[in-house]
Amino acid sequence: MDRAIISRTEKEAKEHAILQNLDTSFQKIDELPFDFERRRMSVIVKDDSNVVSMVTKGALEEMLNISTHVEYRGEIIPITEGIRQEVLAEVGQLNRQGLRVLGVGYKSGLREDYAYAVDDESDMILTGYLAFLDPPKPSAAPAIQALLEHGVRTKILTGDNEKVTQAICEKVGLDVEHMLLGADIDQMTDQELAEVVEKVTVFAKLSPDQKARIILQLKKNGHGVGYMGTVLMTLHP
Repeated sequence: MDRAIISRTEKEAKEHAILQNLDTSFQKIDELPFDFERRRMSVIVKDDSNVVSMVTKGALEEMLNISTHVEYRGEIIPITEGIRQEVLAEVGQLNRQGLRVLGVGYKSGLREDYAYAVDDESDMILTGYLAFLDPPKPSAAPAIQALLEHGVRTKILTGDNEKVTQAICEKVGLDVEHMLLGADIDQMTDQELAEVVEKVTVFAKLSPDQKARIILQLKKNGHGVGYMGTVLMTLHP
């Protein structure tokens, strides 16, 4: 995603002066790396005028949770419940088209000589969101069918939200009627999970630990498991 952002920025910079020389106009002071619990990351930067800002990008719902204001048509206004629902509805529509969406927020006038932590990701101004299209390869659906014909079932384990996951899985012919989310997994005992992993094909909004738990449970159930990338798993019944 970062490479896609940089590539698009370089392309748009030819027509928009505000996007030119960003690598020299800003100095990175600190960074709060991404993690799967808060599902976002931040950088602290200083511009040519020595103004220090925190810029944060991450999953849209998590960005809304740390934002108190929104930048809209050049004005910064408080986020009301109406605005929140409007943003979620628009992003939901993009997700249903298979687009992954990141929210972007910031706050300025910060100190340079300060050790920033995750707790400082608060009172942000939501300034917009970025949508990414990452369609499945044309060979995905035939490959899944071929595996099934050879006695290998395919399951999806992904950190994407349920709307994006449903859109992608429908395109490759996978059952999403009984999709399970990471929050559901956390509420299950090992015995309950042992039964669920046999029936469910698609698991969404998972953390790495939740993915590992599902894979280990399938192995305990006696399956041979092959795991590829971050989203695709095949197993012998």
